[in-house]
Amino acid sequence: ISAGDLSFHKEAAACALCSGKGKIKMAQRNLLIGDWSKPIENAFVRNSALNYYSDEHSQYMALWKAVAKANNIPDLPLNLWKEEDLSLLFYGTGNQIWETTWRFKNKTRSGEQDLSAPWKGLLNYLNEEYALKKNNKNSTSLKLLVEAETCQACAGKRLNERTLSYQ
Repeated sequence: ISAGDLSFHKEAAACALCSGKGKIKMAQRNLLIGDWSKPIENAFVRNSALNYYSDEHSQYMALWKAVAKANNIPDLPLNLWKEEDLSLLFYGTGNQIWETTWRFKNKTRSGEQDLSAPWKGLLNYLNEEYALKKNNKNSTSLKLLVEAETCQACAGKRLNERTLSYQ
């Protein structure tokens, strides 16, 4: 093994999550909420990427309503929610499957559809979309919802676990 093999510039040594940068761009909850003193329907910033998830007629809000109902989350301004309720909204409920009826409505159609899916949380949905579209030139609105933070996989050290194990 040589010193070059221990460099974050080498793919084999770099952290796979952040590609050896030590930081990763992630959606931030403070960038999603425009007004914490409003209920969820009116609290989000106006942003086309976020609107896909937060629109009251979206499948995501249909799932969220099922989660909120099951967890007795009151229809109050967000600044009055308990931290555990905010955590459910932003980070999801794990692998639990939620079943609900999605009442959809757009410019040309409306109707109902049964849904059965996990609630991943708004931040996780946005992070997944950002990972897929970060290099797309049409992702400007999505980029407004993310900020760089220390990589969780390498704690900012830029190297993968195997490389960090060398003494």
